[in-house]
Amino acid sequence: MFADQSAKDKTILILLALSPTQPAYQPILNGIRQKLQEKYGDGFDIHTEYFDIEYQIDSSSIEMKFARYNEKYKDIAIDLLIVVGRNGIDIIKKYAEDYLLKLPTISVDLDFSDFGYTSNIKLNEKTAIVGMKMNIDKMLNTALSVFPKTKSVFLSPVLQNLISLCYRLLLFQLKK
Repeated sequence: MFADQSAKDKTILILLALSPTQPAYQPILNGIRQKLQEKYGDGFDIHTEYFDIEYQIDSSSIEMKFARYNEKYKDIAIDLLIVVGRNGIDIIKKYAEDYLLKLPTISVDLDFSDFGYTSNIKLNEKTAIVGMKMNIDKMLNTALSVFPKTKSVFLSPVLQNLISLCYRLLLFQLKK
């Protein structure tokens, strides 16, 4: 899994696509830490960075942020890259320097392949993919079972691209 399999301390860089306020990130980060501790004890250092893509107005702000990451980590021997979130791999492929592009990588992203939507979630030949499937039927049925008198559903536009995709997936499910 790591670039260097020796017993020395491991350095892991975790890049998250959205801002640190995302509720899903805390359990994901806790799970990563727990698994690493089970396997390596305290023999690892974790660096965490957030793209904040939901707040970026244009690609130049992401490019500037990534230029800082490229500079910050160029002299750190990173053993493993973990990328979490929608379109994270595309951003890395577009803006990362070669030393990041060649790292062993774990890609954690939503997998919509069951609905005919594919996305690029593989950075290189050393990428392990953790695809998270979204069950729209179960999600809506659970929400509606909590509020059985619901007559309409509102999809919050906080993350417009994800909401748009969820809406299209919902329509796809309803056509079945």
